[in-house]
Amino acid sequence: MNKKRAGLLSGFLDFLPEVELMREAMIDKVTGVFKLYGYGPQDTPCLEYAETLLDKYGENQKLVYEFEDNGGRKVALRYDLTVPLSRVVPSYPSKIKLPFKRYQVGKVWRADRPGKGRFREFIQVDADTIGTSSPQLDSELVMVTLDVIAALKLTAYVRINDKRILDALSKTCGLTEEQKILVLRSIDKLDKIGQDAVVVEISKIGLDAEKLDIVQQYLGINGIPREVITSLRDLLQPCTELDEGCKVLETVFETVFALGYDAKSLRIDPCIARGLDYYTGVIFETMLVDNPEFGSICSGGRYDSIVKDGNGRVLPAAGVSIGLDRLFAAMLDRDQLPNAEAVARVLITNMGDSTARKATEIASSLRRAGISVLYYPEKAKLAKQLGYASDLKIPWALIVGPEEIEAGMYTIRSMVDRQQTTVPQDQIIKSLR
Repeated sequence: MNKKRAGLLSGFLDFLPEVELMREAMIDKVTGVFKLYGYGPQDTPCLEYAETLLDKYGENQKLVYEFEDNGGRKVALRYDLTVPLSRVVPSYPSKIKLPFKRYQVGKVWRADRPGKGRFREFIQVDADTIGTSSPQLDSELVMVTLDVIAALKLTAYVRINDKRILDALSKTCGLTEEQKILVLRSIDKLDKIGQDAVVVEISKIGLDAEKLDIVQQYLGINGIPREVITSLRDLLQPCTELDEGCKVLETVFETVFALGYDAKSLRIDPCIARGLDYYTGVIFETMLVDNPEFGSICSGGRYDSIVKDGNGRVLPAAGVSIGLDRLFAAMLDRDQLPNAEAVARVLITNMGDSTARKATEIASSLRRAGISVLYYPEKAKLAKQLGYASDLKIPWALIVGPEEIEAGMYTIRSMVDRQQTTVPQDQIIKSLR
């Protein structure tokens, strides 16, 4: 993973095999969790009509890469994997059965300012369910997130809120729609600039002292889930939005904790506002305990307004999205990346033309048995070939030389502890396994 190379655009990365294997190992762990919950794989094109993506991301629309292609069509690179999903669902009404559960692994592009853990091209790994408004799905997404954290052996916690509680704050303060947008944008900066700076920023919007005091009290709400919900009900005026938002959060916490998840791994944070305009209910972000400077590495929530069926009927939906490369950068920063096996499990030595036929014969038999083999492509000194296997972290070397062929006995050498054993050809597969 190298961030500064001649000819490499800022915010874009190269991944050489050793590093890419670790990324693939991470993806396998994440998608393995998704499969345990019944999510099936799906993919979409990198390029969409611009009209499919635009007007879906609020103020972040300026980060969408859009241009005109050679055919004069206005197109855009996908900004996320959720909005393309909203195109897919109504496109295949006879093939998609509701509720539709899918996961997707794919690159996305954002014209963002590169920084620590922030890139212009990166992989997202998403899981979404379309077609149910059950709060049990909201609980499931939190559990999926916690299970992903466990699978990657990370120390992290999930901060959760509900957009309807933010709507209740707006109602209590009597904010206009314009004021509401400005207030929520400021609240969403709390982690970056601190409470005092947020209050100063909001005071410039033109709120009177009473409204500003309510917002200030709201910013200070924290504690265990029960205390936070009580404080929200005490501060904000009763309304449908407040009641629905609090009830869903109570359901999520009751479900998650009843199933034995660590209480410290989940907390209510009323100040999560999430930047995307399409969220309508539960919203959450996941923070690394040891690397908070990387921001949220896994986020999501409920978006019940952007997905429609083939007849134009709006469908409830919720999902979780993992910024794999941001997470990878954070784990690399702390040397926490998963061990990745070499592509080849065995290197077969090349001792010249006289051994080539037997070496390729053995290599083919190993591959048919499901053992990956790298046959060294040219004759070289044995020490050089073994050093090559060691550099690539190939765990075994099979020495096929003239003497081995004549005796019908072949040396298997462990590249880990340098121990070796000699076996007949018909025992090679068994020995390697």
